[in-house]
Formats: sequence, structure tokens, C-alpha cells
Amino acid sequence: MEGQKSVAEENREYWNSKTNFYEREKDWANKTAEQFTQELIRRREWIGLLGQKSSELRLLDVACGPGMMSHALFDFVGAARGIDIADRMVDTYNERAREKGLFPDQMSAVQGNIVATEASSEASISSPEYFDFDVVTMANALHHMEDPALTVRRLVQRLKPGGTLLIVEFINDPDDSTSGSNQAGQPSVTRAGHGHDHSHGHSPGHSHGHGHGNKNGNDGNGNNAGVAHHGFTQEQLQKFFVDAGCTEVDFVLMDEPIKFPPVLGSLERMSSFTRGKKSSVSVERNSSI
Repeated sequence: MEGQKSVAEENREYWNSKTNFYEREKDWANKTAEQFTQELIRRREWIGLLGQKSSELRLLDVACGPGMMSHALFDFVGAARGIDIADRMVDTYNERAREKGLFPDQMSAVQGNIVATEASSEASISSPEYFDFDVVTMANALHHMEDPALTVRRLVQRLKPGGTLLIVEFINDPDDSTSGSNQAGQPSVTRAGHGHDHSHGHSPGHSHGHGHGNKNGNDGNGNNAGVAHHGFTQEQLQKFFVDAGCTEVDFVLMDEPIKFPPVLGSLERMSSFTRGKKSSVSVERNSSI
């Protein structure tokens, strides 16, 4: 429809408006980020990281937000790069890296859209610096992507052969009788209405809100939050990886659910980790697949 914003435009505006949320709910958000961090550290070998820092390993954090994934795994890699569609998130990511005493060659982020069709939109992330990573991560952002299968393929393209893709996502429970359906007939990720903020695991204390109970999402204030999908099942996530050419695809749930504070509805959500390895068959960087 003419004049209608794309999902990418909605996401950019939405996340730019949410950069200060972690300050308002700092205690809960920091606790949630620490929960994610401990889960990631405990599973570092499963992810494909060594038990100690390796200056040779490079990490790409896509939909990075202020950088939870980058900071959680930085002790095991030599360099981390972030990509986010929202420029204010990128600013916060880089500010946090500086506060930690890191130089740009150690940790830095740029604005970019890995599924953009316009060459100008990809210019900032088309250089060799943003390819051939050992580990690529995306935390609780896949359901914001209009085409999740394409997104996973683009993520895999950023890996070196044998590299690891790790996607963190809140998981649908097909046996949950409280899960409804959205207007498009997709299963809902909610357990009790889910009109609340939730942590996307982007950084210590970073979280954001949208209501998954409405088609395309709603942040509880009548504002579209750029939600393109209402969560995924284990089978869907694993199929995205396999179809993108990954091998050794595996799926695990976090040991404990994410618990939200009263201001966010006191809900509990289970999050998942899906991991796969890029096959040794190379894929052209500029492929449209």
C-alpha cells in the first residue's frame, strides 16, 4: 500500500525509541542479561568457542542493540563487530565498548540491514571486514524479520566455512493451551496475553517492548513495533538453518525461563538457542538468495 512503512522502517524507528528502556528497568534488565550471559558462557564449547580467549576468532553480532551478545562472548574472541538497523542502538553499542576501555578494532558497530535490497543500504556492511566470521549471532530479533528464512541465509553468508551461526529466540510451545493465534493464523508466543516489553538479549540491561497479540505487533500504546512473526517452533528454527546450508544443527532451551517484573506483566518466557555450522561449500557474498 502506498505510504505504508516497511517492516525494516518500523523496526528502525521502534528501536531508536527504545534505547533508554534499560535505564528505566535497569535492575531487572541487568539480571536478565546476566542470565543470558551465564547460559552463553556455559555453552561456549557447544557454540564453537574455546575455553579461553583466542585473538584469531571474530564475532559478528547482528541486530546487536547495545551489545549483550558481544560483551557476553568477548572473553573468547579477539574482535567483535555489531550491525543494527537502528543508529541509536549503534551509538549505544559503541559507547558501551568505549566505557569498557575497548578500541574500535576490538569492538565496534555500524548501522546496516543485512537483508536490504538497495545497494546503498548495504554499503556500510559490504566490505570484507563484515564477512568471514567465526561466529555470527542474532538474539531475539528473528521474529522482527519479514523473511526469516532469507535472514538466516544472509547470516550464514557472513560466516567463514565451518563457522557457527547462533540464534537466540523466544520459543513457541505448541502444547501451551494459552497460546492463541494472530490475525494471520500464526501461533502466538504468548502465555498470558504478552502485551509487554521483553529482553532481546542485546546487551546487559537492554530490552524492548511490543505486543505480540496483534497482527504486526503493538507496543501497548497502539504503536506498531515491527513484529513480522509471532515466534517460531523448534522445527521451524532448525529448518531455517538446514535450508541455509548449515550442518550439525542443534537446538537447546535455556535452563530457566526469563521472568519479567510486575511492570511488564510478571510473565515467564522460555528462550532457545539454535546452532549450526556453515558447510565448506562457499556461497557468493553478493548472492541474492
